[in-house]
Formats: sequence, C-alpha cells, structure tokens
Amino acid sequence: MLKKSEKLKTKDFSVVMQGKKIERGQYLDIGYLLSPKTKIAVIISKKTIKKAVDRNKIKRQIFNIYKEIRKDKKINNMFILFYPKKEILYIPYEKTKLVISEMFDKII
Repeated sequence: MLKKSEKLKTKDFSVVMQGKKIERGQYLDIGYLLSPKTKIAVIISKKTIKKAVDRNKIKRQIFNIYKEIRKDKKINNMFILFYPKKEILYIPYEKTKLVISEMFDKII
C-alpha cells in the first residue's frame, strides 16, 4: 500500500475536478493535473462494481501497479485519479499493469 502522504485527500478533489485532463482507455480512465506533489486516488462507484470485495481488489491492484511503475516512468508533480471500468475485473494483473503503463506513456 501507499503511504498516506501519497494518497489524494478529499479536500484536494475539488481542485483536481476543475482543471483535470483525462486520458481515456478501454479498461480505465486517468484524470491528471500538474501539482507541487504527486498524489493519487482510485475512484470506483458502487454503480459500476457492486461488490466491495471486487472494488477493494481493483484498488489494491492499481496502487501496487502504480508503486511499481512510478520509478521507471518518473512520475512527478501530478494529482492522478484512476477511474476503473467494469471490464478491468476480467483481465489478468499483468495485462492491467501493461494498460496502466501505456496510459502513463501517453501522459508523460
């Protein structure tokens, strides 16, 4: 898991929501905004994925993938919001990692 200081807080959401840019993909969308620090959040609604077990699994996977990728991609000074879609449940971890890595290549 990530440190608390690396997670995006609720009070920062309004800032990000106003000026964010979005990169859309088949399995997830990534919203991002340049900022003084790098912080991330995963947003999954109950409407998209019903079971809490599945929502938590996706969050853990995305946080772990981000943790692995951030050093290689040199992701700095961004607020990042992940919006997973229902289809992400049905793909293996390695494919999820590849998809997120490709999306970061487009952003950076």
